[in-house]
Amino acid sequence: MNTCTSQRKYLTKVVQLMSNYQDSALSSEQKANRNLALNYLQEYADRWLYASDDDQERTPIFKNGKGVYCALGYLLVRTGYKKYADKIVNDNNYIDIEEIENFNLSDIGKWTLQYGIDRSEAIIIQRYAPRRGE
Repeated sequence: MNTCTSQRKYLTKVVQLMSNYQDSALSSEQKANRNLALNYLQEYADRWLYASDDDQERTPIFKNGKGVYCALGYLLVRTGYKKYADKIVNDNNYIDIEEIENFNLSDIGKWTLQYGIDRSEAIIIQRYAPRRGE
């Protein structure tokens, strides 16, 4: 199975799992935002165009040299938070969301709260990062 097929299958499964989980503590706005983000995540999966670092084998990469964002970056851009995505690219394009200190105070942490996505889900969205040759 090629990398694009693997990534599409992974992201589609993530959308399915996240769609089935509904936290009763979410506000109606968070639920609506979450559903929108999941629709965008499926849109990203269906594009068959994913971020990978073609020049180096290091992943994850938030935005590759061809201007393609990772799935999480794509969600930020599609929901109107391109400035957050570009700040991550400029500060540390190879950031692993799991490594962000004071996550809840970070821009991405504030976005996840607004979109009803918890930190572990953001990590899962970003997690699939193919390496060359996969």
